Amino acid sequence: MEENRFWLKDEGVKIIHQLMGLVQWSDMGRCDEHKTPILKKLIELEQRLKKL
Repeated sequence: MEENRFWLKDEGVKIIHQLMGLVQWSDMGRCDEHKTPILKKLIELEQRLKKL
């Protein structure tokens, strides 16, 4: 069971990194106030996952 938790954590972080890349790509050229707030949420989620 513990092994599954670590696998899910690692996979979750990988998926978050992929999503962050997509969001950053879509935000290229936009000024800061128009960047999507989802990037902040993804960063928060990544930090919470790493603490597990």
